[in-house]
Amino acid sequence: MNCPDCREPLVILELHEVETDYCVSCHGVWLDGGELELLLEGAAEKEALLKSFKETEGGIEKKRKCPRCSKKMTKVLCVGEVCLDTCPDSHGLWF
Repeated sequence: MNCPDCREPLVILELHEVETDYCVSCHGVWLDGGELELLLEGAAEKEALLKSFKETEGGIEKKRKCPRCSKKMTKVLCVGEVCLDTCPDSHGLWF
C-alpha cells in the first residue's frame, strides 16, 4: 500500500499488538477501520474522542485519496484542532 500523501510505500509497524501503516518519507500514519478503537481500548476518553470528529473543508490542505479504494477522503477535525483524513467508505484514517 502506498502513502496517500507522497505515494511512497508504507511500512507496517506494530503498536500495542495493532498493525499500523507508517510512511518513512512524510511520517504519516494510516489506521485501518477499527484500529483507532483498538488502540484506544480501555481509555477513559475513548468515546469523547470518537464523538469529537467533525467534518470540515480542511482549509488549504489538499484532498488525499484513500490508499485502499482511491476515493477522495473527507477532512475531519478531531478534538477541535487536529485535521485528519477519513475514507468515505470507512476503510481508515490518515494522520
